[in-house]
Amino acid sequence: MSAFSSWILSIAGIAVMGVVLDLVLPEGQMQKYVKVVYSFIVVFVIISPLPKLFNGSFDFEAFFGSDYTNSIQTEFIGIVNEQKKEAIEKNIVSSLEMQGISGVIVDVQSNIFETDFKISYVVIDVGQVVINSEQEHIDMLALVKKTIINITGVKEDMIIIDE
Repeated sequence: MSAFSSWILSIAGIAVMGVVLDLVLPEGQMQKYVKVVYSFIVVFVIISPLPKLFNGSFDFEAFFGSDYTNSIQTEFIGIVNEQKKEAIEKNIVSSLEMQGISGVIVDVQSNIFETDFKISYVVIDVGQVVINSEQEHIDMLALVKKTIINITGVKEDMIIIDE
């Protein structure tokens, strides 16, 4: 059992003990003194992990359990990689718009929970594309592929174009 679990169990146990004391104790002066002592015990149980926190050798994995810290790390990696993925998608769209191609929908596919961000493939939807009148005689698909390769560094066979 991790230190965090035992701490929560101690708090739950002290809460149950408080309910039992409240039911068993008679009204009067004795109840006031017992409640004061009980309050000190509750405060002690709640703050008991604090010395470990202020000591320089506090180990979060020992306190919260390794599963908890691993899940936080995985969640953080997922958030960071999702932001990277969205930034790449926006960069591709804005680069294509600067080249006279708008309406492209970009979807970068990757496993965002891996520590090393790697693009699996890029899906491009060109069904709603509008080409600027100055750029009307261009090979749009070749330009889109070239832009994606320059921004992401993926190989051409990792680009899927939906028309």
